[in-house]
Amino acid sequence: MKNKYIKRYIYAVTYHLPAKIREDVEKELNGLILDMLERRCGSGEPSESDLKAVLLELGTPEQLAAKYSGDDRLSLISGMYFLVYKRVLSIVIPLAATGVFIGSAINILINEKFDDLSIFIPNLILSTIGGALGGAFQAFAIITFIFAVLERKKVVLNDGDILSSLPQVPKSTVRIKAYEPIMNMIWAILTVVILIGCPEVFGALFTDGGFTSPIGENFTGLIKNNNNWITAFDVKYIHSMWLLPVFWCICQIVREIFKLIDRCYTKRVAVVTAATNIMIGMFMFFFFTGRIMNPVFIEAINKKIPESSKEFILPMLSNANYIILGIALIVLIYDMGYTAYKAWQNAQESEI
Repeated sequence: MKNKYIKRYIYAVTYHLPAKIREDVEKELNGLILDMLERRCGSGEPSESDLKAVLLELGTPEQLAAKYSGDDRLSLISGMYFLVYKRVLSIVIPLAATGVFIGSAINILINEKFDDLSIFIPNLILSTIGGALGGAFQAFAIITFIFAVLERKKVVLNDGDILSSLPQVPKSTVRIKAYEPIMNMIWAILTVVILIGCPEVFGALFTDGGFTSPIGENFTGLIKNNNNWITAFDVKYIHSMWLLPVFWCICQIVREIFKLIDRCYTKRVAVVTAATNIMIGMFMFFFFTGRIMNPVFIEAINKKIPESSKEFILPMLSNANYIILGIALIVLIYDMGYTAYKAWQNAQESEI
């Protein structure tokens, strides 16, 4: 019992610390706790109350981590508040900057002419970078204000039995690397921004000789000024149903935030993943089963492809929305099963 809770306590402390100092802190803290227990109990076996008293004397894992990291000094945001503050900043600021960056780039590519590259490229760079920095600064200001209020009001972030609230120490096979959920959130935002912001880019330029992709062409000229450019999706339908992609993007972000918080496959992560994936599936179902495909695009393809290919290609194009939906649902179901299996494996194989 003693070793189990000591290891859990040390894990909870080092979880908040930079990787380069974790090993040294583990050794130092383990020796310190054993010495404190020996002074308290002598040669006798420490009871649960003895261990609880020693750990309470040291402080919560967040408080002790703040001391080791040097973040316990008096400042606008300090101590355990600063530990949580840093983690939230590391998640929200990249997401805010990425979302604004992508949105700015898409807006310029779609709505501005870029025949004169000497003007267009500097404008693109300044607008996207400026927008990203502005989004990051706004996110920073809002989060800083919230945690400054928490600091001044002394809102308790961890108010429970110190032993029962200690996390289990997971094996490496069930731990989640921080970059994985962050990349998943960026991908979710990118997908929805493109789908809602510029669905026109999914299409082809139809000419007398056939049809071509837009690569290397002027998007603005093709989409807005060329009657031969035909979109694959019904743009009006997508714009009328924009809330559904936004909702499933929010669900994806919530799912990945829980992974970032727990940093391993836990029962909570499995439950959140199941709940959010079911909701994502529902939003996708209502979105993709509507009239998303552009019949004009399908008819244009029908006129250009040889007769021998129509029997195979046309059914795929006509049902492309259902194919996309099917692939997405398979991925969501796989993700739910994989997460549930890893959470079960974590419960069975945790080190302590």
